[in-house]
Amino acid sequence: MWFGLVNMFDDVAHNAAAQVLGKPCDRVHAAQWLNHILDECRAYPKSIDPASVQYIEAHCTSTQLGDATELAALTRVLGRRAAGDAKIPIASVKANIGHTVEAAGIAGLIKAVLAMHHEVVPPAINYETPNPNIVWEDTPFFVPTAPVAWPLSDDGTRRGGINAFGIGGLNAHVVVESPIDGNAQSFAISRVSSPNNGAVRPSDDEIAIVGQGAVFPGALTVKAFADLLTTARDVTRDITPNRWNTDIYYDPRPGIAWRSPSRRAGIVEDFAYDWRRHSISPKQLETADPLQFMILDTADQALDEAGYAGKPFDRTRTGVVVGTIIGDEFYTQLAVSLHLPELEQDLRRCCEERGLGSDEIARIVETFRNVFLERYTALRDESGSFSSSTLASRIAKSMDLMGGAFTLDAGEASSLAAVAVGRDLLLSGPCDLVFCAGAQRHLSIDAFESYGIRGLLASDDPAARRSDRGILLGEGVGTVLLKRLTDARRDRDNVLAIVHSIDAASNVKSINEAVAMARARAAHGLDAGDYQDSILSIDIADDGQAAMAADQETAQAVFADPLTRQIGHTLAASGMASLFQAIHTLQEASAGTGEHEESYVAGSGPATREACAYAYSGLAYCTVVKRGELNKPMEAVAFKPTPDSAPRIIRIGAETMEALSQRIARVDSASLFDGASLSRYTAADHARVAIVAASPDALADQLALARAQIHNADARALLEEHGIFCRVVEAEAPLVAFLFPGQGSQYLGMLRDWGDLIPKVAAKRRDLDAELLRLGCASFAGLAWEDGDPSGDVWRTQASILVADILMLTAITTLTGIVPDVISAHSYGEYPALVAAGAWTFEQALRVTRRRCEMIAADSGPLGRMLATTASPETINRLSQGIPGVLCKKCNTCRSVG
Repeated sequence: MWFGLVNMFDDVAHNAAAQVLGKPCDRVHAAQWLNHILDECRAYPKSIDPASVQYIEAHCTSTQLGDATELAALTRVLGRRAAGDAKIPIASVKANIGHTVEAAGIAGLIKAVLAMHHEVVPPAINYETPNPNIVWEDTPFFVPTAPVAWPLSDDGTRRGGINAFGIGGLNAHVVVESPIDGNAQSFAISRVSSPNNGAVRPSDDEIAIVGQGAVFPGALTVKAFADLLTTARDVTRDITPNRWNTDIYYDPRPGIAWRSPSRRAGIVEDFAYDWRRHSISPKQLETADPLQFMILDTADQALDEAGYAGKPFDRTRTGVVVGTIIGDEFYTQLAVSLHLPELEQDLRRCCEERGLGSDEIARIVETFRNVFLERYTALRDESGSFSSSTLASRIAKSMDLMGGAFTLDAGEASSLAAVAVGRDLLLSGPCDLVFCAGAQRHLSIDAFESYGIRGLLASDDPAARRSDRGILLGEGVGTVLLKRLTDARRDRDNVLAIVHSIDAASNVKSINEAVAMARARAAHGLDAGDYQDSILSIDIADDGQAAMAADQETAQAVFADPLTRQIGHTLAASGMASLFQAIHTLQEASAGTGEHEESYVAGSGPATREACAYAYSGLAYCTVVKRGELNKPMEAVAFKPTPDSAPRIIRIGAETMEALSQRIARVDSASLFDGASLSRYTAADHARVAIVAASPDALADQLALARAQIHNADARALLEEHGIFCRVVEAEAPLVAFLFPGQGSQYLGMLRDWGDLIPKVAAKRRDLDAELLRLGCASFAGLAWEDGDPSGDVWRTQASILVADILMLTAITTLTGIVPDVISAHSYGEYPALVAAGAWTFEQALRVTRRRCEMIAADSGPLGRMLATTASPETINRLSQGIPGVLCKKCNTCRSVG
């Protein structure tokens, strides 16, 4: 999709023009290569022929599968060259400087611009063995091992493409070209026309807020947050032991390193994400960053409030922007977890100094490791939570959004920075909807020390805090769903508030001046009298934030807002809390603390409010929001049924899509509408379309649209918005295989809460527990979680997997009715697979498991470690000669040895 069309001619960029930027995001269950194809295709407008690209700066992380996927996508986009055609050089700057993570994309861009400026493609260094997964003869590319001249193309330009892919699922592709006349000019960003709505006019630059979602201290929904504002309750409390130990770290003296002068905070409590909505695995809920699911929950709330949860919308044009301060509590936890080996060494040395025996030391270290891993789950996370990009991609992947998803850091002003970027995405054209979130979860001792050592934390004493200008830290998430106001009015959305303007300013010497500048810029164009009259109070999000003096040694508090005294300063989420307070005031005509009252009649005047947020760096954002517009929802998305003509479902089928298109062209809409109740598919109708029509005339328009777009896979969302649903049904039902996982798939708390939700699963668990107890074993709960993580005990691990696999089999067959055609397994999963196939009873599987574990335990040899490799057994044996204790124990395949 489009992210923006940029016509750039800049001498700093060595006369390179960044033409296009495409930023799709992963679709759930889609093949990886398809995402790359979508990425690159959307970066090329009709004015640019992909075949005109002369150089590709690839993402290229030297992973065999990843690089092959990237090359396959590029080949699909740029096309295979005919025999004799010149191939395109492809390389990556990572070979020169390594993978610079967040800076990797810009490093590739700089390399491409420099190459363009010097008119030569530099060689790829350290390139020795071609990737065996890439058939280079079938691609339009070659890897240059020597400098390659970069001549002008027939149209007088040089053009190159740059790839950058993120672990969170975001793929970006940029096309740069040199100016035709070779002269440097100032650059301008051109707004792109929306394909559905035409060019965006300057007068149509107001943005509608159509949905909200909140998870804040004392308020897990927007409604609860509004109640919190109205009642002015203080929900801050003493920090809980699971965040940090006050006996160790609390010190009322200010400015003490490794200590905090404050113990109070705004804490989100009792939050539990409903994993069923997006089928999140319990293991991910346990080990991934909780902030991911707080953000996803607020996005769900916003989608529900906007009314889009139950109706189709164009997900390819829906983006996500999350503002957060990077390096939060999860990141801190991971940093600590990576030192686990060192901590174990220190503990072992301390035990030795106290004269403990080796067996006792081993027991203590193992106990410490188990407790540590249970407390610090970051090491077991498999979702990439160490990268803040996953905060945005969690929404995009869960909701199947393709409009781009990324995370930004503007300090404590990140919320409103995200809103500003979301607004730009809508006004420049690439997105029709944007989720904008402000999120922070950072109540570790690191955060308290950081703010405390600068003298910014408030006193713990409530009496002193009333006159104290410091802050209490808090956490939370706020999300808004944005849409162009013109589109929201067209679609008769309920507009909760209107973002009239948003602007920013910075002043490192005075936050006062930065805020004043941002306010003045945001208020530009408003009638001064109406604007001032309509402001009930100013919502400065950062209560007690200090403007650092020029010498950076003293701090002066500048604003106080009752909201942050209620929930704490939520850092990157504070601007969103301020925005919600402004919206609530406009909706209810009452300030959050009840101190300001003003009644109004909708439409009686330009009721307007400000929401501000500013960072300690001196950056300030201010947004002006206006009262919203409540609209009656349309009775249907794309059609309006009349009382005497209720909507009808018309079914049309054919053997192939081509035949279906021809049949659609021949049908009579009036006859088809009248006979809707009789329309049916036959077994031979593999290509099928169902149309929900309100009248014969509406059906005629829908048939014309279906005929024009039925072959366009990218138009599916558009067709469904107009009540047209098309699918291809397989000629024969596909075979179904169940694969049972082996040891290593277990986790602490496995199926603890999930199984009780399905009556048949709960009954099955009771039966299995009775069988376990009869055979002298612990219950499933005892095996899987009551006695700690089972991973350190081979018997508990394998027995709990056996029970869990049988429970999952019960759940799948109960919920879907699917009976597998094939049953297979990996490793220990063969045992539950034999039970599922009916070859063994549960008791037989359990007894064999017990004997297997006893034989493992009987091996008195020293404990070792297993390494899996793609090397051959011959290679392993040759390399390990002379190294004691190295054995080639298992050869799974010719390229899989353990």
